[in-house]
Parts: sequence; C-alpha cells; structure tokens
Amino acid sequence: MKDLRRYLLIGLFIALGLEFLFCFVARFRPAAFLTVLIFYPVYFSFTFLISRALDRRLRSSTLSMLVHYILFGGIGLWIEWTFLGNAPSSNPNASQVAMLSFWVAYALVPRMLLDPRAQSLERPFLRLYATYLFLGALTVLAPPPARMVLVVVMSGVVFLAMHAFYVLHWRLSRAREDVARGQPARHASRTP
Repeated sequence: MKDLRRYLLIGLFIALGLEFLFCFVARFRPAAFLTVLIFYPVYFSFTFLISRALDRRLRSSTLSMLVHYILFGGIGLWIEWTFLGNAPSSNPNASQVAMLSFWVAYALVPRMLLDPRAQSLERPFLRLYATYLFLGALTVLAPPPARMVLVVVMSGVVFLAMHAFYVLHWRLSRAREDVARGQPARHASRTP
C-alpha cells in the first residue's frame, strides 16, 4: 500500500503539473482541471496494478521497459483519440508524439523515481521538471494567444527530453541485472 501511495503522489505531481499549465496558464478551464483531479488517481491506480503484474511476469528490464512504453503510450493515445478529440483525423494540429510522451511519462516516471537502482536520476529529473513548471508558469505573462503555443511547445520538448532519463534508467537496470548474473556492468552510464 505504501508503494501505491508513493506511486500515486509521483504520478499526480507529473500529471497535475502539466494539466495545471494547460488548464490555468494556457487557457482558463478550471472545470477541466477538476475532471483530471478525479480521473488521474483512478488511472494511476490502474497503471500501478498493471505495472506490478507485468513486473512479476517479465524478468528482463529491457522487455519490461518496452512493454510499459508501448502499452501505456497506446492506452494514452487511445484516451486522447477516443475521449478528448485529439485523433489525427479530428485534430490534425495535435502533436501525437507529444501526447505519446505525456502518457509514457505518466507510467515510466513513477517507476523510475521509485526504483532504488535509479536514485542517481532523481535529482536531475526533478530539476528538469521544476524548471519546466517554473518557466511554464511564467508564460502567464505572455499575451493569451501565445500562451497555448508556449505551453504546448515547452511541454512537448520537456516530455520528449524525459526519454533520456528512461534510457538511463534502463541502462542502470541492465547493469544491475548483469552484475547479478556475474557479468561486467557494461550498460551503466552517468546521469545527465
């Protein structure tokens, strides 16, 4: 239960930071923010339970990372396309890559920050995310039409940059697996 609580808190920190910028800075839609306050705890509970089940069945960190990425990225795009009207056919201006990156982050960031093997990534990651939130909040000073563009571009860049952390997390995980098998840790890497 303690792990679920921590997973929820990390997931909510990541998701609600992004949603705050979209719902209050880019455009003023408080009702949308209230909706995500209800949705995200349910979603993160679901991802936690599915993630636990996958981890029990998938012993390889490479396979686990890949399955998490594809599964939760796919679920996120399905939510965007089905419920939010952001399918390529209905909203060609929506960045599919950015949306995929958001949903992948919602599943991979809590896993990464709770993994003791990835402690060295915690501080640089939190620095990146805090900088993003700070700069995102400053966009409120821009004229209203520019706010949405700034928030979308900045969010897309930051959530795409998070992929570097996922790769480093995977490499740290692989290094520990190698050591456990008695092989040299050839996958280890320094933090960003």
